[in-house]
Amino acid sequence: MSLAVWTITIGLAHAPEFSHILVVRLAFSSAAVLVLALLTFVFVFPASSLPVSRWYWIFAFLGICLATLSLSPAVVASTTYESSGLRAVYGPLHRIYAGYVVVGILATFLLLRTKLQSASGRQRLQLRYLTLALLIPAVGIATTNLIIPVVSGVSSWGRYGPVFSLVFLGVTAHAIIRQRLMDVRLIVGQTISYAAAVIVSAILFSSTLFVIAQPLPHLPELPLGIQLVVAFAFALMFGPLTRALRQVFDRYCYREPYDYSATIRQSSLALASTLDLQQLLKNLFAIIRTSIRPEFLIAYLRDEDRGTFHVMLRDDEDNGDERPTRISPDHPIVTVFAKRNSALFREAEHEGDTRDAIVALNAMRAECACPVIHESQLLAILVLAPKLSGDAYYAQDIDLLSTLAGNVAVAIKNAELYQRVALLEEQRRRTERVAESGALTAGIAHEIKNPLVAIRTFAELLPERYEDEEFRSQFSRVMMTEITRIDKLIDRLRGRGPAQNYALLPLDVQIPLDEVLSLLSAKFEQTGIRVVKSIEAYSAVISGRLDDLKQLFLNVLINASEEMVSGGEIRITISRRDSLGVHTVVVDILDEGPGIAEAIEDRLFHPFMSTKHGSSGLGLWLSRRIADSHNATMRGINRKDRKGALFSIEFPAYSQR
Repeated sequence: MSLAVWTITIGLAHAPEFSHILVVRLAFSSAAVLVLALLTFVFVFPASSLPVSRWYWIFAFLGICLATLSLSPAVVASTTYESSGLRAVYGPLHRIYAGYVVVGILATFLLLRTKLQSASGRQRLQLRYLTLALLIPAVGIATTNLIIPVVSGVSSWGRYGPVFSLVFLGVTAHAIIRQRLMDVRLIVGQTISYAAAVIVSAILFSSTLFVIAQPLPHLPELPLGIQLVVAFAFALMFGPLTRALRQVFDRYCYREPYDYSATIRQSSLALASTLDLQQLLKNLFAIIRTSIRPEFLIAYLRDEDRGTFHVMLRDDEDNGDERPTRISPDHPIVTVFAKRNSALFREAEHEGDTRDAIVALNAMRAECACPVIHESQLLAILVLAPKLSGDAYYAQDIDLLSTLAGNVAVAIKNAELYQRVALLEEQRRRTERVAESGALTAGIAHEIKNPLVAIRTFAELLPERYEDEEFRSQFSRVMMTEITRIDKLIDRLRGRGPAQNYALLPLDVQIPLDEVLSLLSAKFEQTGIRVVKSIEAYSAVISGRLDDLKQLFLNVLINASEEMVSGGEIRITISRRDSLGVHTVVVDILDEGPGIAEAIEDRLFHPFMSTKHGSSGLGLWLSRRIADSHNATMRGINRKDRKGALFSIEFPAYSQR
């Protein structure tokens, strides 16, 4: 309102027939209010309360005082309208007024800069547009209406100040359409789109025909026949040009049409060929973004253990707090989908039992909720925002969503089946590893038994041949040799035996990990190794055995430290994964050593497999056995981001069920 009043009064002040001292003073008064309004708006944008800073309120009090005093001779004493334009005689408070305007503009942009540094996502983009929309007009208006009049004493340049408001209007209108500036929705109907394209085409053709009919002095007049041919050609081009302009306009307003049949074919191929659930949902989101174009999209997936629905993937820049991360089984939307398998729309007519669900959609600022159902079981819920274009969801959009939901339901079941098959395959491999370890145990027993047999044989003959000095000497040599052999084998296995078969108990995986890190702290300090641990899991409780897990982490961390001869960083991350009702706790250990040698990469967890001199090669093998006894999976790969290795152990999360 202050911008509108200032623009109108500036226009009147620079018109000779309307220029009056009161009009000029009103322009100065509205400008003071405009500066205060601008600073206040930036303070509260996008969703803040009024500032409590005393400096703001001092500035606001000064602005109100100057706006009031501007209506008196204190700021503008008198005005005259000369041939060169408006000339004003300023009062004693004009320099204070000018300082107030400059300080207000600088404070506004400093505040915008501070907000830009801390903002992210959609709010950051909105602040960028707001800065651009305000920067050019503020600099231009301050130059024409403040700096030049103060320096030269001539106010005639002030008439050009409102021109810079057009920049503000243009950038702001673009930001409203493209980026929902200030959450303002500008809905442009298809009729308006068509009318705009027709008007632009008509202006272009009319201008061209006028030039042909009224040639310029330096251009020869075209013969009548050529004029008719050109006019006829332009008439033929009118339709295609109108359609082209409308396509551009619709694309700008997020209303680009999509080929329903082609979209269905592409989605069927993309969804049917994807077995990874995360990638499946990413493909689904890409299809919906390029066709329906909602403002945001969220996929809630059913948790088989709890019956709740948690966010599996979301595509909303603002991550609104009004959109929950979990939906309970008694949520109104879930209750509605228990009775029906069709999409729920906020603006459509619904029965009384859907009233609470519509309220829930309104609270989430969503337009549509679509169920993903397979054999009467609700697997997931897709929540869609209103379209970017502001259009309603048409029958074609509803059919597309229903078809996609059916394809996704089948794809989710396929992904679940694939995961079960993968688990069975992992169990088979685990069984093979257990069989392999059994064979290894038999081999070790044989290695120990052979020297024992030799010692026993000599011991049995010793009473009979005790007087034989040569026999006693030979017996002594054999005994020492075989005992040394057994001793070396035991040294290789000491403290690294397989896990015993006793019950697994609830255990926070951080406990054994922290104890091992404390045990190795002196070694890490001596070798200059830094250890960085980060926790990304809200719960890291598993079913396990403390001593066995300490041995597992000890083996992996010792291997990592022995590889990092020149120091470096070991990064440990504890995270949680929830997929298709399977909950796991993942411990990732990343080192900066030379990595895993290509020669042993495929046999990394085989017994006696090592490239280090003097190493037994049993540490990782025994660690893998401990992981197997905890129903965990363990893998080791080379890092992709830098030199080093990654060892990942994925444990089943503890469940009371």
